[in-house]
Amino acid sequence: MNRKIKLMLKGMATFIPGVKRSPGKGSMGGNVSARYCYSVWLRHLVTINSKIPFGIPLTIAEIGPGESLGTGIAALISGADSYYTFDSVRLTNPGTDQNILEELIQLFQNEEDIPGPDEFPLVKPFLASYEFPKSILSTRHLKEKMLKLRLENIRQALANSENKTNPIRISYRAPDYNLKDVADNQFDLIFSQTALEYIPDLEIFYKQCYQLLKSGGVMSHQIDFTSMGLSQFWDGHWTYSDFEWKLIRGRKRCIINREPYSKHRDSLLGANFNITLEMKRTSSPNFNPEQLAKPFRKLSDDDLTTTGAYILAVKS
Repeated sequence: MNRKIKLMLKGMATFIPGVKRSPGKGSMGGNVSARYCYSVWLRHLVTINSKIPFGIPLTIAEIGPGESLGTGIAALISGADSYYTFDSVRLTNPGTDQNILEELIQLFQNEEDIPGPDEFPLVKPFLASYEFPKSILSTRHLKEKMLKLRLENIRQALANSENKTNPIRISYRAPDYNLKDVADNQFDLIFSQTALEYIPDLEIFYKQCYQLLKSGGVMSHQIDFTSMGLSQFWDGHWTYSDFEWKLIRGRKRCIINREPYSKHRDSLLGANFNITLEMKRTSSPNFNPEQLAKPFRKLSDDDLTTTGAYILAVKS
């Protein structure tokens, strides 16, 4: 039995009453490792500051944290005071996140270099240097942000997000979040790590993000355009017809949207963002356009070779 048939049968099974619906990838991103979370956060922070004088954002939102809130916790340790996170499936473990917090504290206290491609070869964006970014996170700054009381506030916020007297704010909204429920002009930064390939309607999503960001606010996203294991080929998801894809999707809470790079770019520009930086990863296509399903036969050469991209955009 080939992979496509197996995928369709699994998708069809989700329509049967009593059969558990798989979340797909297991949310829209994330990894249960302090060093991974440390690396992802600092890669975003360094990349943003390499293009614009951004510093440390105070109010941040993450899309698709996955199995850990560790990337947002790293942001809090480095100076943010408010962390909102949104996911289609709630998968995090409070005990695991508390352990990750303690490990992250040690990494920042030691000013550890950013774990690079030798440790996480698939994690992007890539950096010119993986040395600890002292120009952004000086020893003096870290000493101030890692005072005993502030770290205890982060611990308490992680343990009890409903405590409104805590100056540190953590708001974890999953499953079935709605960005309309969040106040406009609230965030300095909205970021994600391999999550936006799961957003069902990109045009609506980017317009909502524009509303949520403060003037001059930043979007920092690493996006994957591959089949995410739904084909033996990186671009095999574009060969499935709409009917086949409907069967594969079934009633899963989370599955890739199959949108190419140009759809993200056009949706960002349509939402009035200024794109400041684009870093694309490419690979040779495995199919000729005529071998693709009808909706994808007119993809540009750029789309047909782009396997992933980092996009930095600013609200004007």
